[in-house]
Amino acid sequence: MVEAEIQTALRRVGAAGRPVCVHCSLRSFGHVEGGADTLIRAFLTAESTVLVPSFSWTFAVTAPADDRPERNGTSYNYQNNHEIGAIFSTTSTEVDRDMGALSKAVVARKSRARGDHPLCSFSALGREAADLVHSQRPDAVWAPLERLVDADGVVILMGVGLTRLTLGHLAEERAGRRPFLRWARMRDGTVGRVQVGSCSEGFDNLATGLHDVIHEQVGSSWWMVLSARDALRQLTDAITGSPAITKCGDPACERCRDAVVGGPLE
Repeated sequence: MVEAEIQTALRRVGAAGRPVCVHCSLRSFGHVEGGADTLIRAFLTAESTVLVPSFSWTFAVTAPADDRPERNGTSYNYQNNHEIGAIFSTTSTEVDRDMGALSKAVVARKSRARGDHPLCSFSALGREAADLVHSQRPDAVWAPLERLVDADGVVILMGVGLTRLTLGHLAEERAGRRPFLRWARMRDGTVGRVQVGSCSEGFDNLATGLHDVIHEQVGSSWWMVLSARDALRQLTDAITGSPAITKCGDPACERCRDAVVGGPLE
């Protein structure tokens, strides 16, 4: 695949000139000449702002012994392997490997904007990049997605399913669930609380509540294209009407158990 083909597809699905949250498996395309950078150029040439999750658990620390809320999707019986004193900064290029090649490439660009969240930041490139991520904070993890909705943006799942749809976590919050809490090194070096998402392995169950989804094949990659605004409303309705719909297949999953009943207790 070449850049022109991806540009054409973006225009065909109505993503050109709009902010787009992308969840991508680059491998799903087969061969892309130039890799993730070609995908980025296609978005920018189409005058789209590309928003990606750039999660980075390098900055996570173990929950303080005196700050461990109940019903928080964890038993606290863990030790974090990354507790090495790393201090988060929005200029960091750290991103978890499982975020994929596109997220890594976006974060590596000097012109990108990155949200102020040590564990679950979003990063963006394009003319609306700063506007999308500027309001993200440790206690406002899904703020970039709220900005995407306000801007009538688009979500594209490129070769991945709904289990990677971060908009589903914002829908959980809109449906009344409180985000889970974890702890991280802040920009000033202190340890603080941050909001994080639930288990998303059951999000494929939400497909029945989604309408007007565009399915597009680009090379060997199958895309699902969603209006962020419409999808958020539909997902919120689905979770509100049937809270257990988001449960994954593991009956022992602590995050699913606690999310369905509303999240952490204070």
